Amino acid sequence: MGCFTDCMKCCSASILVMALLAAGLGISITSVVLGATNLNSNCTGITQIPAYLITTGVLGIVSFLVRCCDRDKEDNKDDTNKGNGFLALVQVAHVGVLIWGSVILFGKSRPECDTVLYDYTFAITITAYAILALLIL
Repeated sequence: MGCFTDCMKCCSASILVMALLAAGLGISITSVVLGATNLNSNCTGITQIPAYLITTGVLGIVSFLVRCCDRDKEDNKDDTNKGNGFLALVQVAHVGVLIWGSVILFGKSRPECDTVLYDYTFAITITAYAILALLIL
């Protein structure tokens, strides 16, 4: 019975991690699509938001792919995890992009048009800060 309980704990943790990775991938794809569809937006105050969303989305997709490739290498213990260094660079770039997005969002007043784009970007940025705070703790 103890073996079954240990197996269930392991599987449930894996399912949770996979669900979080899938949610992150979905948010990244949504960011790229929303940024690309609003790339030629002529609203004042949000000219850089589409570029910010596309950059954040691409970094999220790259991060997801690197993590999936690292999971495949865990089975083969002889290989060194070269992806971890690249993942660290992607995460540092993500923090830099987060700072860029914060300057875009919090440095200007709320735009008059297309509130969906602004609200989504605001939610993504605040969520990234919350996740960063949890990782630091």
